[in-house]
Amino acid sequence: MFFRPPIQQLYSLIERIRTGSILAPLLALTFIVGIFVVLTTWISHDIWLVERLWGLFALCVAAVLVAYIIWAVKEPDRLQTEDYRLARHRIDVIGDERNPNDPKLIEATPTANPHLPLPETEAAK
Repeated sequence: MFFRPPIQQLYSLIERIRTGSILAPLLALTFIVGIFVVLTTWISHDIWLVERLWGLFALCVAAVLVAYIIWAVKEPDRLQTEDYRLARHRIDVIGDERNPNDPKLIEATPTANPHLPLPETEAAK
């Protein structure tokens, strides 16, 4: 029972980590490998193993850097978070509702909602 609250806190932290950008899985892998390498370096006295693990960590860091450079050149929008990309797409499609002078909002023709009854005119009453 003593270890239950820290484990629940760790589980809560893991739940909050989201894949926001395309680099997040690579960064998570690099983070896990880095923690494992630091702990192994601290505990182990086997130089051969420690050198190989640091090489693996360096390979993970290099993969993240190469992926970042490739996506920064070819598709920079993929480096943004998913929330940002959805908001940007929404502004591109329907305009920015925060700006009342946005031409997309002004030029849009209003459409009737088929689920609402038509208002009765004064003459029909």
